[in-house]
Amino acid sequence: DDIEGAAIRLYETFIRRNQWTGCIEERIANLSISHDNHNSTNNNIHTRTLHLVRDFPFKLTHQHIPKGDGFVYMLCSHKDPSYIYIGQTSRKLRERLNEHNSGRGSKTTKNPAYLPWAPVACIANMGKLTKSEREDLERKWKVRNNEQEHNMAKLP
Repeated sequence: DDIEGAAIRLYETFIRRNQWTGCIEERIANLSISHDNHNSTNNNIHTRTLHLVRDFPFKLTHQHIPKGDGFVYMLCSHKDPSYIYIGQTSRKLRERLNEHNSGRGSKTTKNPAYLPWAPVACIANMGKLTKSEREDLERKWKVRNNEQEHNMAKLP
């Protein structure tokens, strides 16, 4: 009886709507693959991407930076949110972010026109991977990101 009651309360907690439910549902819809139902002759599948300035409900500076070592990460310029950088490090992400924001991070991120940078996403706890393995993840992420940008440019 207690187990059944606990299961019911847990289920009710999961389905309860709160102040974030609508925001989360919209973000998931924006990132999901969906069918274009408005055009019955052309059922293309397309991907909608998240527009950081319009859709992100928090300032990028409020993002939590995970602890640990070894990351493949995506940064976004505060001054131009369309400018994205993807990199990897064997160290703590906070240290690497500080280097990018001081102009010592990489050739791509040292331009003052794009400073400061904020983390948008990361794959954490990759410290056990070799540099080559992290670079492979970074390369795949960049390819995927470029494919999505190319596909978005084709959309009306």
